[in-house]
Amino acid sequence: MRMDWAQRPLYNMTLSLPISADLIQKLQLDPRYMRVDELQRYIRFLDANDLDGHVYKLAYWQKWAVPLTVMAMIALVLPLVLGSTRSVSIGQRIFVGSLIGLSFYLINQFVGNIAVVYQLSPLLGAFTPSILLLAIALLALRRVR
Repeated sequence: MRMDWAQRPLYNMTLSLPISADLIQKLQLDPRYMRVDELQRYIRFLDANDLDGHVYKLAYWQKWAVPLTVMAMIALVLPLVLGSTRSVSIGQRIFVGSLIGLSFYLINQFVGNIAVVYQLSPLLGAFTPSILLLAIALLALRRVR
């Protein structure tokens, strides 16, 4: 028995999907480049469909941790600026400040990745490095007084 078939193009056909075109486009975006409201909406979508959203939750909470991180960095710079000017040169202070900033970035990335891999709380992964940096900065400020 032979089947005959014909091909017919469909020019105007609508297809209703349970997700929007906007959400499909966000699948291609890195969560670092998404706004807070976009992350929140996408996290709700992932949770509603029982999908893993730890990476997006971490990115969401890391965006909220940025003001605390900035305050901690500023507090950490003060002991470098207000410290004894005779014993340490400006170049050495700049080097130490750069080393602290780079170390914080690496630790922040490491803790975030550990939180995602081991399914730890995204809040813990986002705020722990900033809180530790703030504690170190406050101890350094206390030492300068």
